[in-house]
Amino acid sequence: MKTIPFGYVLIVPVIFAFLWAIPVFTSSEFNLGWAVIEFCVLMGTYIMYVHPGLFSFIPHRDRKITYRTGA
Repeated sequence: MKTIPFGYVLIVPVIFAFLWAIPVFTSSEFNLGWAVIEFCVLMGTYIMYVHPGLFSFIPHRDRKITYRTGA
């Protein structure tokens, strides 16, 4: 697996944040409370995608579906 350069790890979330924030801030119905919540969800999702090892304390469900055959 190829390693992501550290600069991209810092720059890409900032770019995503600005792409998200500009329409929100220019909206006539801007609410700071919802903006903070949405920003946290956006950054949390990005961090979970880029660094899945940070959330290794969350158990994985690897259950397989078994089919019963017969009468």
